[in-house]
Amino acid sequence: MDLYTRILNTPQRENAGALAGNRFQYQYHWALLKLLKLFETQEDFVLLLEFCEDIIVLDSSDDPKEIDFYQIKTNAKANSFYWNLSDFTNAGTSKKPKQSFAQKLIDNFIRYEGNIKQIHFVSNKHFKFKEVNTLSSNVVSLESLTDDEFKKIQENICSNCKQGNCNNECKKLIVFNVSELSLENFRQTCLGILYEFLDKHCNSKSIKHKAIYETLISEIERKSNLEKIPDKKEELIKLKSITRQQFLQQLMLIDRNSQMYYEWNIIHTDIAQHFNMIETAKIKKAFEKLIVDVLNPDNLILHDIISFVQLKLSNIEDSLNDNVKKFIHEVVVDTRSTKKVSTNIYDDYYLIAIILRELKK
Repeated sequence: MDLYTRILNTPQRENAGALAGNRFQYQYHWALLKLLKLFETQEDFVLLLEFCEDIIVLDSSDDPKEIDFYQIKTNAKANSFYWNLSDFTNAGTSKKPKQSFAQKLIDNFIRYEGNIKQIHFVSNKHFKFKEVNTLSSNVVSLESLTDDEFKKIQENICSNCKQGNCNNECKKLIVFNVSELSLENFRQTCLGILYEFLDKHCNSKSIKHKAIYETLISEIERKSNLEKIPDKKEELIKLKSITRQQFLQQLMLIDRNSQMYYEWNIIHTDIAQHFNMIETAKIKKAFEKLIVDVLNPDNLILHDIISFVQLKLSNIEDSLNDNVKKFIHEVVVDTRSTKKVSTNIYDDYYLIAIILRELKK
């Protein structure tokens, strides 16, 4: 059984519904940071969001063999400076049976034994055990624990594992990680890292970093919260994942669209005799919004409109001369009529921006 089939056939843990609140925003930002780091490795990957675990990473989009699990847990208690051993083995006091964190980690080992690269517990707080803590290192392996500490964890997880021939494989697989994102400043930190990443990987000097950041976080949030359970590999990748190839295409689109900022002055000159100052200002505002909106491949309405406009423009004469405004108006009317585009969705200035962008390509 290949790994995709194994993932799709494994029952999902009970989901509490849509993710909300600050701790889930933290998870979305951690996922974005992980995406950037994975891309830097030059290796293929699939980043899966809220499927099997908070976040999982496959080592290939075509034929994955190994899987990394990431359970993201924030600790916002002011009087709590560390995660202790008991924090992992305690299942809480709820009347409804709950798994401890340790049991959830080993659950991944049981489900995907043979395909696991590592199982990570990630948090904003440090980890403190008897002989090691993450003040000196941001990573602690289960292997680093003393025999007594490991036995305490074993008491909690072995009843779930029930492996007949236990060789303590989990010691080599389970890792505790301290995130570089603090609970207080994770947005600003993530945005700063994204700024540097985009400046490195995109040639354009006119990138709207904040708008792209909001688009990427929105995409991660949407895919994380999608309740539909995919039953095919293609569906899993499209609905719940971000692959290296998908992200590369998105970066190329960011670069191309950002270059359009340079060309606005040319567009502005071309249309100055056809639109007054107020109209031009509104078109520019719509244009700036458009070149961010097109980064979302799942905005099917927008991409359908763009395809229609492209078709209309393929039949125009080489030179429109004085008929530019008339032609643009006709395309706007035709687009709104044919595609049933309400002004509540996209106003005329936005449609004009689409037309001008396609004319300039």
